Amino acid sequence: MVSVETDHSGRPAVALLQIDASDGPVLCGIDRKSFSEQHVPPLQTRMIVDYRPTACAPAPVSRALPRWLFLSIGGGGLALMVAYLRRAGPITWDRFVGAWARGYIGRGA
Repeated sequence: MVSVETDHSGRPAVALLQIDASDGPVLCGIDRKSFSEQHVPPLQTRMIVDYRPTACAPAPVSRALPRWLFLSIGGGGLALMVAYLRRAGPITWDRFVGAWARGYIGRGA
């Protein structure tokens, strides 16, 4: 056994095995439910498996964040930016020059 993939809650979900097949080494995954008492064996455990190339590995566990999370974070950031710009008012030449003169813009460190 080479590696253990965890699910979203951090529990071991899939055991990745390196199989020495006739055409070279292959990585194959076995789901936790296939083991006795649903316990994944420790790393570096050697085991004998019935290897079928067409149905070897289950689908990998996705660690990607959901799209709705990106959309909600982006929408929230956009709403905050619009609220800030609406409250601050438009940037006119007079406001820019005034800010420059007061030292808010271009102040050296």
